[in-house]
Amino acid sequence: MKFYAGIDLAKRSSQVKIITADRKTVEELKIENSPQAFERVFRKYKGDIAVACEACSNAFWVADALAPIVGSIQVGHPTKIRWIAEARIKTDKIDAGILAELLRADLFPSIAIPPRRIRDLRELARGLIRMRRQSTRVRNQVHGLLGRQGIPYKRSEVTGPKLAKLVQDVELPKPARVAAESLLRVENGILEEHKKLQTELRAELEKEPEIQKQVELLESIPGVGIFSATLMVLELWDITRFRDDAHLASYIGFVPSTHQTGETTWHGRMTRQGNALVRWVLVQDAWAAMRSHWFFGRLYERHKKKKGKARAIVPVARALLNTIFRVWTERKPYGEIFEKKALVG
Repeated sequence: MKFYAGIDLAKRSSQVKIITADRKTVEELKIENSPQAFERVFRKYKGDIAVACEACSNAFWVADALAPIVGSIQVGHPTKIRWIAEARIKTDKIDAGILAELLRADLFPSIAIPPRRIRDLRELARGLIRMRRQSTRVRNQVHGLLGRQGIPYKRSEVTGPKLAKLVQDVELPKPARVAAESLLRVENGILEEHKKLQTELRAELEKEPEIQKQVELLESIPGVGIFSATLMVLELWDITRFRDDAHLASYIGFVPSTHQTGETTWHGRMTRQGNALVRWVLVQDAWAAMRSHWFFGRLYERHKKKKGKARAIVPVARALLNTIFRVWTERKPYGEIFEKKALVG
């Protein structure tokens, strides 16, 4: 007999519902979030069970724990699950039952599960971004403190180590000076940890020659640096999942929203539904490409006249994404594909 299970994951415990192919409830229980607890529940079905859960912070380790003992384990796209089975009354029991029913009816919107090694390397890359953002947040607090004390400064005077020198040179009340120096020490500590993470990520990547090859290919593209390339390879990990560059753009939410009724179609802002880190780094690289390569620079200037400075970077980023897709899928450096002075892609 075939069984279907839905797991509504929470931080410390999860609700499980198991049904048969004819929708009869076999088990409905709440368990703690531990590999041992999940194994006790599912091992007795001897692999004749399909399991589904929503994507969340717990989902991947649960999938790793259940993969050896169940017939299949699928992780679902939360937004698409809500589209299919939105309910006015929402409880953990109802949610677990909905997941099991979607799986039984073959309507479950599953996502690809990255390999464990990729997920581990992602933690280092994402940690670097979190560290940099935290240091920027602390630095902005020092800027705010100087502003509240009426200290005038130019942007060029507070870049890098110049901020600490400015704090040292200006006249500040003792409490404000103590607070500013404390914040600067916090920033220095964060930057030290940032360096340690960078070193660890480099060491781990040296053990992955295939990832290094992909990073080197993407680095050959104008505007794409080593960290940008590494982040994209780790976040996207398998470019063959995408049938074309439009599919990739949709995956990261870099396509316009569309509303259509009758003969009227309206396109709005970007959907921004998808991998926010890839979308963010793509825009940063687009600015760099615009400044360093004639094609992207001309594309930006052409759109700037119609869209303005900020919005003109969007078509540049989209062209860069198309280039990334082609370089990655063809496994050739940028210069080898685009030998002529025209961007084809």
